[in-house]
Amino acid sequence: GSMTIQVVPLPIVKISNNVSICINETATVTFTGTPNSIVTYTIDGGATQTVFINSAGNATITTPTLTTNSTYNFLNATSNALSSCATSLNIAFAITVNSVLTASISGSSTVCSGSNTVLTFTATPNTTVFYTVDGGSVQNIPIGSSGIATLTTPNLTSSSTYTLTSISSTGANSCSQALSQNFTISITGLPTASVTANPISVCSGGTSTLNFVGTPNAIITYSQNGGTSQSITLNTSGVASVVISNITSDTTFQLID
Repeated sequence: GSMTIQVVPLPIVKISNNVSICINETATVTFTGTPNSIVTYTIDGGATQTVFINSAGNATITTPTLTTNSTYNFLNATSNALSSCATSLNIAFAITVNSVLTASISGSSTVCSGSNTVLTFTATPNTTVFYTVDGGSVQNIPIGSSGIATLTTPNLTSSSTYTLTSISSTGANSCSQALSQNFTISITGLPTASVTANPISVCSGGTSTLNFVGTPNAIITYSQNGGTSQSITLNTSGVASVVISNITSDTTFQLID
């Protein structure tokens, strides 16, 4: 008689490469290997688990939604035909979770009518920030490695609102995230000013009071007979005065823009 001893080959398993994902996403681990073998593994050093490689030699594991990095350690592969036939794997599958993308916009929230202003976008480096102006079409601004980009507005005659809508990272493992910040630029009218003298006529060597009226808290610049510029600040009521003494000749006071 004869007897045949069957040799069961040691299982072979290949596992997909490490991956990077966006926060709050899942990752998929893909296996190829000896059909009908059993692979044991742990997740972040936890309890041992198993996954079965089907008859076609394939298997997948889908992770839960991840917010932090995670490592799947694959320990060994065991033949389903003979449990003593096992191959040590010691393969670590690392899942890198990209950090939350952030962006904000800042700058002068008030400008004079007809003026422009510079807006600063501060965001995760090497991303693209998308925004709208007054609800118009979506525009974008690239953010370099410094994490800062600037934009000069057109000259404004009415208030304008810049709305951040989303941010996207670049590269093979790009991520996108919705944004919702509004930044409104308000318009301040150009300051006004006028000047009168009381009295308007004086005797030689006399005194007169200049009365300035205009936009509250405005700084008024004026000259006396075309001389050196002088300035005076209007109070919260938009009023200021200055006494001119020892007037010996006709004197002209001119407001300077």
